[in-house]
Amino acid sequence: MRSYLEELDNRQGWCLNRQSIVVGVSGGRDSMALLHLLSTYAERVIAVHVNYGLRGEDSMADEQYCIDFCELHDIEIIVHRDFSINKSKQNIQSVARDIRYSFFESVRKKKQANFIATAHHSQDNLEHFFLYLLRDNLQGAFEGIPIRNENIIRPLIHTPTEAIDQYVLQNSIKFRTDKSNLNVDYLRNKIRHWIIPNLKHEDPSFSEEFKEISILTNSNKQFLLSDFNDKFDLSDLEKYYIEFRSDDLRKYDILIKELLYKYGFSRDNITKALLSKARTGSTWLGGVYKLVKTQHNTLILYRGYDPRHMNIKIDKVDSELLGFEIKFSNSISVNWYLKKVQVGDRIKLKYSRHYKKISDLFTDHKINHFYRERSWILSDGEYDLALIIPNKIWETTHAPANFEHQVKFMDF
Repeated sequence: MRSYLEELDNRQGWCLNRQSIVVGVSGGRDSMALLHLLSTYAERVIAVHVNYGLRGEDSMADEQYCIDFCELHDIEIIVHRDFSINKSKQNIQSVARDIRYSFFESVRKKKQANFIATAHHSQDNLEHFFLYLLRDNLQGAFEGIPIRNENIIRPLIHTPTEAIDQYVLQNSIKFRTDKSNLNVDYLRNKIRHWIIPNLKHEDPSFSEEFKEISILTNSNKQFLLSDFNDKFDLSDLEKYYIEFRSDDLRKYDILIKELLYKYGFSRDNITKALLSKARTGSTWLGGVYKLVKTQHNTLILYRGYDPRHMNIKIDKVDSELLGFEIKFSNSISVNWYLKKVQVGDRIKLKYSRHYKKISDLFTDHKINHFYRERSWILSDGEYDLALIIPNKIWETTHAPANFEHQVKFMDF
């Protein structure tokens, strides 16, 4: 088992023997084996156990076992009880996962640890494969469980269950058994107890073969991720936007899905947004971010802008209020003000005989929604003088001479 850990540690460059690691423990075989192994390998380990109280006395016995194990092996342990999950109307496993990883991260920060280690192993990876295969997610199936996700690492992900069994036996490690893992009413348990044993019986090397496929798939993904990061600068989302064209949506499909999920978009909305038949102008919300379908099957992602003031005096303009940075010359009257463009607003441009809807003007000039949200009309109280958006000005028939030269746009 140690050899599998060392191989992955060297491949990933974690240098775990010089790191402080938070280890999630349940009391079960896998997590207790991982804790024991890392306590002899890493520079420092802190065990963390979450008790949801879902199994009554068994839950309390699991907690006590983890405490006793850590006392016996001189390992620091931190226990967290959260029985609120019994009252949750959401998916219990999902809620438990959120509680668990939130606690793990809080301990990692408090203890200034480098990583959070969980005990997912090769059979978990196989179960993941079949679960995602049945959900018709081939990419997720062949990628397997991520070896690393930010601060979370899975040192045993390529370790077979036989190696864990042998390690537990050799080191006389006792462990607790969660009886719910034996219940074949759950799909994962059907895969665990029925499908995988039969496949291993037919092909004993099946697990190792999948490991190689998973490594290759992830290597390809890392290459694609590097290419993606070279093309898109996520820091643009602080003040600007990112545009995904139709060829980007095909090439980086899986990475874009992961990115949108990270930024708060629901999986259902992500699926709808990436469908080519979604209508132009369709908008999806993800927390403070927006995703909008534009022409030619293009999506733009940006931080939504909701101005706190619909009217701003020129002498009070700043980038936070306006949505972009702009500077007016001293020759512009401080009595002028900017008013937010609203649905139905019309404007009469210079050299034009008729008023035109601003929305039609935007459509004609292919102005995307990022700019539309940050559009303002300059008024002197009687007339509309200009339509201003980041890096663009449309003067009206009432604009003063050389008006465009009186306004300076700043960098985002």
